[in-house]
Amino acid sequence: GMILAGCNGILKNDDSIQSFIPGTYTSHVEGEYSIADDTLAISKVGNNGNAYTIVRHISYRRIIEKKIQPVEYKTEKWAAIYNEQDKLLYEQKDGKIISFAPEKNMLLLGTSEYKKLTTKNYQ
Repeated sequence: GMILAGCNGILKNDDSIQSFIPGTYTSHVEGEYSIADDTLAISKVGNNGNAYTIVRHISYRRIIEKKIQPVEYKTEKWAAIYNEQDKLLYEQKDGKIISFAPEKNMLLLGTSEYKKLTTKNYQ
C-alpha cells in the first residue's frame, strides 16, 4: 500500500503544473524600436490528454525616428502538447517551448516572462 500512496503523491505534484496551465498570460515590453503588449490565452483541448490551444494576441507600436506609430495587431493560433516528464508545453509548428512557474504566477516563453492574469471568478 505504501508504494502505491507514494506514486499517487507524485502524480498529484505533476498535476499541479498542468492544472495551473489554462488561463491568460500577459507581457509588456518597451524597446528602442517598439512597444508591445503580448497576450497568451491557453486552453485545454477536451477534458483528458495533454493537448492545448494557445491564442496569441500582440498589439504593438513601432517607433520610427523617435515617433510612436499607430498601433498594429497580430493574432496567432498555436497547438501545443504538454510533456508530463519535463513539465513543458511544446508548441508544434515552430518548436517553441513554454515552461511554467506557478509559485511566481508566470510562464516563460523562451526568455520572455508572462504574468498570469487572475480574476475573482477564476476556477
